[in-house]
Amino acid sequence: MISMPKVQSIRRRRMNGESIASIARSENVSEPTVRKYLKTGDLSPRPPVKRKHAESVIDRYVPVIRAVARGGSLHVAQAAAYRDPDMGASA
Repeated sequence: MISMPKVQSIRRRRMNGESIASIARSENVSEPTVRKYLKTGDLSPRPPVKRKHAESVIDRYVPVIRAVARGGSLHVAQAAAYRDPDMGASA
């Protein structure tokens, strides 16, 4: 990574019509590096994106799993799940 003043110099010199090869030689960087910083639009650091907690595939079955783990019958737990609108089960 190169310094921001160098990036600004690269951009300014290119806007003034200087060749990429000439800029690379005088800034002591490679031509691909010059192209990279000319192509990059916004160089400001991006803030992290806060994502919402995605529901797990298993979340809707947690009540059934807990009921069975407590020693209940799987069939009774499943029947309760189908009656529970929050479970989202489809018959």
